[in-house]
Amino acid sequence: MSPSMSSQAETAAPAPKQPIDSLFAFLGTCAVYGLLAIVLAIPSSTLSQKQLCLFLVPVIIVWLAYVYTWPGIDVVMQIICPLFYAMDVLVWRDVRGTFKRIHRSKTHTVDQPAHSSSSVTSNGHVNGVNGITSSKAAQAVKPPCHADAGIWEEPHPSTIVSRLKWSCYLICSPRFGNWTIGDARHDAAQLSRADKSISRPARILQLLNRFVIAYMLADIFGLWALHDPYFDWRTNLSITSPLPPETANTLVRLLGQGKVSALAISNPRFWRVLISATPAWASIEAFFAMPGLIFLSLGGLGTVGDQWGHPAVWRPASGSLVSIADRGLRGFWGDWWHQMMRCVAGDPGKILGNWYLRNVSQHSASSRAKGAPSTSSFHSFIAHAIHISTAFFLSGVMHAGMVPKAASSASPLHLALFFWVQVPGILIELFVERVFFGEPTKGQASSNTSQDRRKKSMIAKIVRFTWALFYLYTTFPFFGEQLVALRLWDMHAVPLSPCRWLFRGEGIGFWTWEPRHFATV
Repeated sequence: MSPSMSSQAETAAPAPKQPIDSLFAFLGTCAVYGLLAIVLAIPSSTLSQKQLCLFLVPVIIVWLAYVYTWPGIDVVMQIICPLFYAMDVLVWRDVRGTFKRIHRSKTHTVDQPAHSSSSVTSNGHVNGVNGITSSKAAQAVKPPCHADAGIWEEPHPSTIVSRLKWSCYLICSPRFGNWTIGDARHDAAQLSRADKSISRPARILQLLNRFVIAYMLADIFGLWALHDPYFDWRTNLSITSPLPPETANTLVRLLGQGKVSALAISNPRFWRVLISATPAWASIEAFFAMPGLIFLSLGGLGTVGDQWGHPAVWRPASGSLVSIADRGLRGFWGDWWHQMMRCVAGDPGKILGNWYLRNVSQHSASSRAKGAPSTSSFHSFIAHAIHISTAFFLSGVMHAGMVPKAASSASPLHLALFFWVQVPGILIELFVERVFFGEPTKGQASSNTSQDRRKKSMIAKIVRFTWALFYLYTTFPFFGEQLVALRLWDMHAVPLSPCRWLFRGEGIGFWTWEPRHFATV
């Protein structure tokens, strides 16, 4: 390392982090989730939704603001995520009135919900719609709607122990998997997965396959990054700077002499985006596969029940690539990418979009009465734009918290900008799709043959898939360059690296993580 780089490293090095600081920060965040579990176990008849919000939201905000002043804080996981989750289950949704936990058994015992009489909550939801009006004593029930599949839904229970179990399980379900929440699309998907889930061995094999592939890709691309000075935060190289000779020679050996290797070497941006994005996906995929493999195995041994060990509970983090061809950028973010924060980031925008539709529909109805043309399609587009704009704005704010409070050359704005610029891409996609690939009129439908429609559908899929990859490739450097500035590449993506041991020679061990990797915030 040159003297200039050494001095730069000394001045930019963050302050050391003490283990006790991280422990206190973790406990401070756990206090928020514990408080949520307790208050959500209080029945609506005792504490209404409005009273719950007025009492608890200010307490959580003040507490998290205080926790933020502590050293060793992970802003995303310990400040932003609990705040967004608390707002979702306290403000944006009436959890106790609309949420139902999905169970699987042929006969089951269910408590009377704590709100058995029909009443309207402060959020406009109707309680007591579950049709359970029996006494508080538990009773065996087999609902006809899902009886054949052995599936039943548990609303907010009546007994304190059942309510605490119910709320604790909710806190452990950030994606609201295994819950019906009053959203038609979400509920249908959850009940369908519960009904038609694959077998336990098949799910274990699926997750194991995903884990091995993701782990190896993270290892290979992480090792590749070690040989490229662009991924060293001290060099401050551009993403378009030439590839180092070692990387170029490796590409020639892999691709052979010819136009393909020459094209690869002449496009360093492509390889660096690929090297940055692949471990990001692979790390998330492997991280979410591990608990699934553990709990599914324990479920097979009978150690845990179906609530934690059923195959429907542990789906892979990412979906099918076909969804990108079907829906473009919307399919990438809405179906393929992991949905851990989909509800907490998307619910405010959905509420605003529905509010816009309700208010504008009244105005449109009065206008149509006077002979004005209907603009329902336009208003639906605007409502959808409000929804996705709010969701990606909050997602950008959340990821901006990746920049630590200590000194860092990373830009929170650039991290957020990657998510914010997805909005115009999706809106362009929606507009072009409506113009060129919209539903045909009756005359067009009768004149087009089925072969023409299949050809048009295939062209649309190719265009959507290509557009999504191009747009993500163009915008990813906003995010990828900040990963370099955050020094994430100083630490190998996986703790045990077969590739490092195989390709870097004798004396290089499997273990890659060192104490210095955990010494900074």
